[in-house]
Amino acid sequence: MPASRVSSNPAAYASEATWKVNNQTRNSGRNEGEPLMNKVSEAVDLLYGVGAAPAAAFGLAPKGADSAAIHKLIEIVLRDGSVPGSLFFDWESVEGASHEVQWSATSNSATVLGSMTTAGVSEFIIGGLTPRTQYGARVRPYRGSQTAEWSDPATRVAPV
Repeated sequence: MPASRVSSNPAAYASEATWKVNNQTRNSGRNEGEPLMNKVSEAVDLLYGVGAAPAAAFGLAPKGADSAAIHKLIEIVLRDGSVPGSLFFDWESVEGASHEVQWSATSNSATVLGSMTTAGVSEFIIGGLTPRTQYGARVRPYRGSQTAEWSDPATRVAPV
């Protein structure tokens, strides 16, 4: 473990270890889930028709869409939310992809405070933050077994 991350708090180690195991399991599941996603795609086509909008909710690329690799998101914006202790996070959307969002109390995302996945949306409100504390947020798109690199983090101080 790098010296900058050494902590005397055993709970911090447990939390980080749990996050790493969950992250590895999630990524391995994505890579092994491609045959399952193909079956989901077939079922969506049967239920809703080929190229139907519900396919995006399952992280499926639209039929006939460019099957090129998904790209790292470049433009992300973090600004004051509508209530104290909240931040509004907005990013460019990748067509047919779901997005994984993470936020942390540091700009380098060393300690993830929260995360979520979205389908069909490109904005999110992060609430319950401590006012006057700097937060960082990042996002990456994924579609089936393809996962892009994390965006560069956007940072902002939570409003009072």
